[in-house]
Amino acid sequence: MSIRSDLKDAAYKTSGSKATRAAKISSANRFADWLQKNNLQIRSLDKLKAKYIERYAQESLSNLAIRTAQNHMSNLRTCLREAGRHQLADLEKLSNKNLGLAGSSRDGTHRAIKNDEYQQAKERAFANGRPEIASVMDLQRSLGLRAQEAIQGSCRDTLDRWEKELKNGKILVNAGTKGGRPRETWIAEGQKNQALEAIKEAKKILGEKTNLIEKPNLKAAINFYHRHARNAGLKGEISSHSMRYAWANDAVKFAKQEREMSEREALAFVSQSLGHGDGRGRYVAQVYLK
Repeated sequence: MSIRSDLKDAAYKTSGSKATRAAKISSANRFADWLQKNNLQIRSLDKLKAKYIERYAQESLSNLAIRTAQNHMSNLRTCLREAGRHQLADLEKLSNKNLGLAGSSRDGTHRAIKNDEYQQAKERAFANGRPEIASVMDLQRSLGLRAQEAIQGSCRDTLDRWEKELKNGKILVNAGTKGGRPRETWIAEGQKNQALEAIKEAKKILGEKTNLIEKPNLKAAINFYHRHARNAGLKGEISSHSMRYAWANDAVKFAKQEREMSEREALAFVSQSLGHGDGRGRYVAQVYLK
């Protein structure tokens, strides 16, 4: 065994989606590459010392964007904890602050798409001969879906099920979710018509296909969608995720109107529908409603 093998083995054992696990493995490889490049011949994680991680942060991560560097360190700490090196992972001297990696904001660089921007993007997608792109955008905007959730959900059986479930004011999202965790998304009365229209239009465009975006694999389908969404104008501060932001804004408003919820209650409620859990209301306000 080598330290690279130890770290990768720990990364494989951690929880999360395939994408999350892949990111941890990438961070593990990055650290192992740095050790090898600097001829630091550490045979196993048991021999790893804090001073090497400090050097790594100073020499290899300091030239990265702050959020990227923070993510690499977070992944490395997770691998260390999984491998039983809790004390090392949680050392104060290895905190982001002491490593010079503090700062940054979770606010993100995107914002909710405005209605006129949304309509223009759909029109461009149709003009570009890509009605399936416009339809996936519709599913994101009307159901609060991530891009992968909308793509994987745009098959006949799921669309049929969502159409039926909407009668009860909520849908089950169980494909493409973050961490593979299924969730129920509440659809307000004020959002139902838009959601039903989006689903019916998706079924119409789907025709005899198995999915709105048919590609050899999921990664190719996601890349195809994002590429053509950018061609339709979703770039810069508005992205495909901006449709989800817009849905969240509407959902908070309707939760207060239809359910007479307070701001705090509405944020917690919508956070659950987005798949973040009821304890992330503040995060939703900070990121989605800005």
